[in-house]
Amino acid sequence: MNPMLKAFWQQAKEAVDSASSDEVLRVGGEFEYFLYNLDKSLATDIEKFLLLECLDDNWGIELGAHVVEYHPGPVTLQDIGFENWYEQLLASELLLKQEAHKLELLVGSNGTTPFGPTSNIPKTSEPRYGLVPNFHDNHRPWWDKPVFAGMEIDASVVGKLNASLSSTPFTKQLVSLNYYLNTLS
Repeated sequence: MNPMLKAFWQQAKEAVDSASSDEVLRVGGEFEYFLYNLDKSLATDIEKFLLLECLDDNWGIELGAHVVEYHPGPVTLQDIGFENWYEQLLASELLLKQEAHKLELLVGSNGTTPFGPTSNIPKTSEPRYGLVPNFHDNHRPWWDKPVFAGMEIDASVVGKLNASLSSTPFTKQLVSLNYYLNTLS
């Protein structure tokens, strides 16, 4: 098991084990998945919305035109148990993959879209998703179209890393991403 996942499981178990009998532990989550075609081109906004029509209301849109988000309602861990909740999440992910397959789409969940562009990333066709990255591009003096590994990147790359650039240093995110990708090989 990868060390980050192992640490997560350990912390979740400790939280449940240390809860008093009258304390209610409710958890929720938000999980992002990227959609792509066999040729590794990213799914379009249209393809994403067709897929979402096949799924329940726990699924929704995200910044990237090729990204869907799963946000199930919170559960009480004492009632369901962490392992059962995890199994429910896996079942929902399997349903996503089955429905995507019917549309000839593939699903990734690496925390990044490794073969996607780093600038001019197509955004979901909702007004709010046009505002946020553009705001950051226009109002962060340090975000003056930096170049990383020879590629110009824009604020939409945040969606590729599933993290806020203001929360942790970009270099730390890249180290974590590279570590994670190395565990896949």
